[in-house]
Amino acid sequence: MELKFNTAISKDRYKIERTFGSMKRWAGAGIARYLGLTKTHTQHLLEAMTNNLYLYIMPSLAVLATTRKNLTKG
Repeated sequence: MELKFNTAISKDRYKIERTFGSMKRWAGAGIARYLGLTKTHTQHLLEAMTNNLYLYIMPSLAVLATTRKNLTKG
């Protein structure tokens, strides 16, 4: 029963687990730095926001900066 359930949800689970794994590996997530549920929840939200900025916004900003740099050279 449990094996069938895990097989059924594994196609969706890996996407989420990969995100949490990279946050834990690279940003030190998974360690509560504050006491209290509200502060810890805020910490996790900020970690998720910075992860999204790093993964989705920063590459496009780097391309934009490189493009501007090349345009000003010529």
